[in-house]
Amino acid sequence: MSGFITLHRKLLDWEWYSDINTKTLFIHCLLKANWEDKNWRGIDIKRGSFVTSYDALSKETKLTIQQIRTSIFKLTKTQEINIQTTNKFTLLSVVKYEDYQSLEIKSTHKQQTNNKQTNKQVTTTNNINNNNHLTNNNHKENNIEERKLKFASTLEVFLPTYGREMLNEFYKYWTEPNNSNTKFRKELQKTWSVERRLETWSKNESNFKKEKSYAQKEKEKPLIGRMTQESVEKTFNAFLNTGANG
Repeated sequence: MSGFITLHRKLLDWEWYSDINTKTLFIHCLLKANWEDKNWRGIDIKRGSFVTSYDALSKETKLTIQQIRTSIFKLTKTQEINIQTTNKFTLLSVVKYEDYQSLEIKSTHKQQTNNKQTNKQVTTTNNINNNNHLTNNNHKENNIEERKLKFASTLEVFLPTYGREMLNEFYKYWTEPNNSNTKFRKELQKTWSVERRLETWSKNESNFKKEKSYAQKEKEKPLIGRMTQESVEKTFNAFLNTGANG
């Protein structure tokens, strides 16, 4: 079975939505129902209906027969479905099928069949929705923020090696955007190897920390020590000057 159905978000407010078994069965009915009138063994099966049995529904939904019976009782009670049972088959109909599946779906299915025969792209209301969805996805792909997130995801595997602090600094540097905000620094590089860049960054950061540590130690030396050194240098310079004058 091919094709698709539509599900409106209003289903979230449906009274049976939190009833897992009943919701499962109802959505299954939407999927199984004929999207156009058909003939089955000389019997007209209208759009929104399908021939089934309790056993078939149980096998298809993995619900027990009793769970199927209970859910059908609930759905018929609130007039979501109608069910007609004979000694040969059970005909199940979704009462408000048109509310859930507009006539545009019917044309979509027909055009899908034509697509298989002609291998040409056909535009329908639902296909337009799908194309809009794809367009939105493509727009996100082209969005600089989305690309930044993808870049960030490539750094996650290096967390154990370099730590979050270094990777954050690395990320901030390489995601700085250009003036037009269309690309960031990493994308402007002719060649890119994240492993090599991280290795170089780590070495540079290590050297920087060493230099900073040395400068800090010098800065933190006791003032008296520095004065003594200065005094020694002055005394030595004075001695040299005295020798030169003598």
